[in-house]
Amino acid sequence: RSAEYTDHITAQLEALISDYVSRVMLTSRELRSDFLCLAQTVERDDPSAFHMLPQSFPDLLPSLELQISVSGQLTHTNDVRDF
Repeated sequence: RSAEYTDHITAQLEALISDYVSRVMLTSRELRSDFLCLAQTVERDDPSAFHMLPQSFPDLLPSLELQISVSGQLTHTNDVRDF
């Protein structure tokens, strides 16, 4: 398969995963539930700032600005089919 085709399939894969993660985050915000464990990541990166948060992390979750970035790589396309 050509590099152009692989790039096209990879872009589709990245878009699907980004959309899926965005929907998971939307549900997480609506439920005020941190089921992706973002709080643990924030606490690990900056424990003192985390403990100074004015509210619990789940309460802050709906107001957080999140940016989702996905980068994919296909190592082979033998099993890939267009749908």
